[in-house]
Amino acid sequence: MSEHFSRPEISGSDLSRPGQRKGRSLLRSLLVLSAALGSLTALGEAGAASYTDLAVFKDVDLSNSRDPRISKFYVGDTVRYSLQVVNNGSVAVSGATLTDVAEPGLEGLTWSCTVVKGDAQCPAPSGTGLPNFTIPKLGANSELRITYSAKVAAVDAQLTNTAQIALPAGFIDTNPVNNKDSVYICTFDTFLPRDTTLTLAKSSNGPWTVGQSGAQYTLTVGNNSNFDTQGTVTVRDLLPSGITPVSSSFTSAPNWSCTTSGQVVTCTTSQPVVATKTLTLTIPVKVGSAAVGNVVNRAAVGGSGDPDPIPDPATCVPGTTNPANQCAQTTTPVTAPPTDPNVPVPTQCTTLYGLMIPSTGSRNGRTINVIDPRTNAVGTRVATLPTVGGSYGTALTSAALAVSPDGQTFYVSTDAYSGGPAALWSYNAATARWTQLSSFSGVEGRIVRMAMTRSGVGYAMDVGGNLWSFTADGRVQSLGKLTPSGNSGPGFYDNGDFFATADGKLYLLSAQTGGNVSLWFVDPRTLKAEYLGNLTSASQSVQYNGLAALPGAVYAANSAGELATLDLTNISLTSVGSRNIGSTDLASCYYPDYTPRIEVTKSAKKVGGDMSTPVVQPGDVLEFTIVVRNAGELPAGGVSFTDPLPQGVTYVADSARINGATSTVYQGREINLAGSTYPFAQPLGVCSLSSGACTNQVLRVDTTPGTLDQEAVVTFRVRVDDPFTKSDSKVVNQAVVTYTDGGTPSKPIPSNPVEVPVNRPVKLNAVKTVQNITAGGPVGTTGSGKPGDVLEYCITTSNVGSGVATNLRFSDVVPTNTIFQLGGYGLSGQDVRYTGPNGVRLLSAAADGDPATLSGGRVLVNSIPSRLEPGQQYQVCFRTTIR
Repeated sequence: MSEHFSRPEISGSDLSRPGQRKGRSLLRSLLVLSAALGSLTALGEAGAASYTDLAVFKDVDLSNSRDPRISKFYVGDTVRYSLQVVNNGSVAVSGATLTDVAEPGLEGLTWSCTVVKGDAQCPAPSGTGLPNFTIPKLGANSELRITYSAKVAAVDAQLTNTAQIALPAGFIDTNPVNNKDSVYICTFDTFLPRDTTLTLAKSSNGPWTVGQSGAQYTLTVGNNSNFDTQGTVTVRDLLPSGITPVSSSFTSAPNWSCTTSGQVVTCTTSQPVVATKTLTLTIPVKVGSAAVGNVVNRAAVGGSGDPDPIPDPATCVPGTTNPANQCAQTTTPVTAPPTDPNVPVPTQCTTLYGLMIPSTGSRNGRTINVIDPRTNAVGTRVATLPTVGGSYGTALTSAALAVSPDGQTFYVSTDAYSGGPAALWSYNAATARWTQLSSFSGVEGRIVRMAMTRSGVGYAMDVGGNLWSFTADGRVQSLGKLTPSGNSGPGFYDNGDFFATADGKLYLLSAQTGGNVSLWFVDPRTLKAEYLGNLTSASQSVQYNGLAALPGAVYAANSAGELATLDLTNISLTSVGSRNIGSTDLASCYYPDYTPRIEVTKSAKKVGGDMSTPVVQPGDVLEFTIVVRNAGELPAGGVSFTDPLPQGVTYVADSARINGATSTVYQGREINLAGSTYPFAQPLGVCSLSSGACTNQVLRVDTTPGTLDQEAVVTFRVRVDDPFTKSDSKVVNQAVVTYTDGGTPSKPIPSNPVEVPVNRPVKLNAVKTVQNITAGGPVGTTGSGKPGDVLEYCITTSNVGSGVATNLRFSDVVPTNTIFQLGGYGLSGQDVRYTGPNGVRLLSAAADGDPATLSGGRVLVNSIPSRLEPGQQYQVCFRTTIR
């Protein structure tokens, strides 16, 4: 991206400098005279006055500017200012006041003052801070020069500095226009992105109470780059259920306009967001009864030159989405007012429901009951599944239960009866009525898993892995058969359940009698399931068939009536309370804010070559180490690693390791890392270090960032090429990790870029040959001749190193018993032949300013070529006559 400025690319003052005053127009001179006469008239009425002309001129020293055409400086650079204070009048002035004001962004200021001419006096030779002081004396036609320096500490497209001189009482300035001068510099931070990089943070003024006034969300929009935004900045805020905007259109901040559509608030501005600055938006909201609990609010920002599109706030999670900085979320507790009996308190979404069996050993659920998650005790019965076919009809049974996001409607898939298909039924808690909505066709065995996501879309799955979606109004769609993404997982078993997270992701528990309990991430769009690990269980003789989330834990129930919490960090189950009669499924309408969060850290160290020095040189061996860590709340599946081999190096055969092993897997296939071919140019699977050699692509949650245990550790070695010819003298590369997150394709998570400086030594090699020109002899390192024969000596110098050779100087002694031949290559002055990267030149041996001279019996050639790149050579030839 080319650099751009929000204001013109100029530096220094737009007022005239000393020596440039003749360029003023007649109009300006008249205006100056008019201003002076006005002052003269006003003071003349009050009493006598002295007249003079004080001027101040300000400049920026461009000698250390990053661009000599403009005042361009980086954060950390030192900028130097020069300030001239001049008395152009014929009257001495004592007590004039100098004021110098700078915008924030400069620190460590020091100044010095010197007398340039005339009878002037500095207040002190030097000082700190900006030069704000009273000048003891400015004699007629005198001048002071104040120079000061400061360190740049902030980004500013125009960091302005203004100096002004003010006369003491009793004086009138005949030319007040030149009493003030301003300059500015353009400052940048090299550690900030060159492209516009929008950031977003979010908070609320909660906790809130239902029906309260003054509730609001606050969003902080930032621009973490060197340049102001251009174009429209857009913020989208997805309000949680029960929270609504106070108005359908409003102004959240100056120059920002907001509109609402459903639960989405969209705020836009075309006003630039200033580089490195932030601004605050306020969204007033109303708090409804459906919001009781902990409400999660998500928002996203984008547009205005940011190369990354605005994420969807429904799925945008800070720290996981690329780029993570465009997403923000906040959680606010909401309670019902205890003194208002008319406000319903919807506790359903913090309630655990079970589809209970009628008797021990049964596999058929008949009633929906509340379950106490602390004790596993069966509580209030919500509903009993219907009986169809009259008084002597069939009592319907089910193995799968789901509940709507508002906790008001329950869904079951009833088992087939009388030759009919499995059916989708709903129960409305408000009306206490059951309704048959639709049916599932092609079911293998029975439907054993159901869940409804936050968006109101439900999913159901049978024992054969067939997947359906369904909606609240009964639309059922067959999606196909769910399959594992690789063969490294244990496969799907007969029993299990789903639960959904706040971002709409679906997770599956698969269970088999005998203790195999596995966790999977499910992508209904691709019909792929990604294995996340096997759970250990204290109950090895039962099947876990229910799964549901509540605030603080995910619960699983098994066929023996046991309840357990699922530890997603350690992938284990811990029993809760005592056994109840048993259930075939669990359900809740709480959607936990769980997600993996991958961090990739890369480093390099020198492990071979010249170990007497830490400096990396051609031929040295580097070892790269990449640590992949999951700092989130859920295991990550399908984790893949790619790291293109950097330029300027050669892979060291058999050096690749993942968790110290020479093998891994990718999409179920075992991959051997041994051999001379660099393996990480293509994606390969990685897993937690605790697993050893990877047999799956699962990265567990890591809770000990200072200890390598659940991280994946990738290492490989390279040898720096010799010669090393990269012009930037660096080995540069960056690793990339992806995991299965439902994106198509998955978004890459890059490591920090690693740059290893390489010292490129210059190594020159010279070869000298001789040829008898008179006899037409061969070119060789030896030769023969007789008096009067002409010999040609050629010296070829080659750069066989890695660095660029400069300041080259050639010297060769004219051999004994020979006479240097002037004009040896034709005309007078064509005494030495030079052949180099830029062609052939014939040089004079006289001291006439060209690169060659003959001095003291030596042939000297200096300054050409100006540089000799690695692999280049040049040749110097001269001729002599044998005495």
